[in-house]
Amino acid sequence: MKIALPWHREMINQRSIVVSPLNLTILFRVFVRLRDAGYPAHWISDSIYEFLSGQGITTTARPPRRLPLKIEDVRCEHPVKKLTVEPFVAEFGCLAAIFQPLLQMELVHMYIPEISSIYHYTFELKDSELWLRPDLSNLVLVFWDHGPFLDAAGGGAPHDLRPLLDPSWGEVSPQMGHPKVQHFREKGVAVWSTFEFDVGKKVVKVVMDKEFVDMCKRKRWWMGLWRTDMWCRAFTLPVEVRFAVQKGERWMSDDLEKAMPQLNLGKLA
Repeated sequence: MKIALPWHREMINQRSIVVSPLNLTILFRVFVRLRDAGYPAHWISDSIYEFLSGQGITTTARPPRRLPLKIEDVRCEHPVKKLTVEPFVAEFGCLAAIFQPLLQMELVHMYIPEISSIYHYTFELKDSELWLRPDLSNLVLVFWDHGPFLDAAGGGAPHDLRPLLDPSWGEVSPQMGHPKVQHFREKGVAVWSTFEFDVGKKVVKVVMDKEFVDMCKRKRWWMGLWRTDMWCRAFTLPVEVRFAVQKGERWMSDDLEKAMPQLNLGKLA
């Protein structure tokens, strides 16, 4: 959550800004390093499966509530609570499929797409506006179901998206624990941190699972860029996914996919 939900940065004093340049790929780079260091495959796969389970993660930790964190923040143990990570599952599952060969083990889970269903996509976001010149690494793509989004936000686009994504924020603000907000977190929003953005053309290039994109088009989800340094929107108007998306080539060529079974993926042990 420290990577997926970084705390707000103070933008007035430029010298005090703490940049958060990492996206979810860093987790898989850590998994690869742990595998190389000899950690058993089932230990790593269990961690990945728990994240993808849709049941949430039971923990005494909480997403960051200030920046920078202090030692007492890290050591603090909160009451045990199950926190949903559903807004990040779509991207995490796609990255699990992409990084699987580097993990030297086979991953099989309903939320990990087949490698053949992963494609290059472009999204044209004509109404993107990058106020205060943010670091481009502080941008995320957000996809949402418009009805639950408005219900959770109280009828309009929120100035601060983070409380709607933070599964623990009901402890700070009781209204953020409302069933409508919980429904939005669990069923109505997806956040994507790994993509390229052409500022001049206002075009996003991203690798995604076809089933996820098709779902967004079929259910008429909306999308836009949001800033993770201020958690405000980086657009004047959002756009419906079906009007903005263009499907490109498959991420993996047919020849390389045929060679996949010959790779030494190892066993989950």
